[in-house]
Amino acid sequence: MIAILNSAKEAMDAEDPVEALHIASSIPAHIESMGSTDEAASKSLSEAEHVVAAAEGDIQIATRDRLEEARKAMESGDSALAKGLADSVLRDVRATSEAMQEVQRALRQKKQIEARFPDASKETWSDRLQQVTGIAYSTAWASAAESLQSLTSDSRAHHLSLPQP
Repeated sequence: MIAILNSAKEAMDAEDPVEALHIASSIPAHIESMGSTDEAASKSLSEAEHVVAAAEGDIQIATRDRLEEARKAMESGDSALAKGLADSVLRDVRATSEAMQEVQRALRQKKQIEARFPDASKETWSDRLQQVTGIAYSTAWASAAESLQSLTSDSRAHHLSLPQP
């Protein structure tokens, strides 16, 4: 905003009052724009704080650090950065939550998954499923979901490669 005022002042110094008026008349729109950005950032930050609080134990430290950076950016008046960081936190929390739900749902159906393992290599497949379980217990949900996806994809590919009766 100061840059806009300085531009208007330069136009007045150059004895161009029409240009100065044109530049200065853009200030209300700029202020309104800043207000809507502040409002959007405040809303995103509030929502991010809410979802982080709701999922406290499952949130990585880096995500909490980004939330704190968003708070500091908002306090310093950098609403665009605050909104970007808060939106990033929201995406991470949602992705973690979705991965957690996917893995937990699959682990509740562990017996059905194990029943699909081929007898010849059942131990190898069981070890992979146990690895998914271990990753899930460490609350690395995204990694657990990737391992689970790999396991189920490989299992499907194996079943499709078998001769059909």
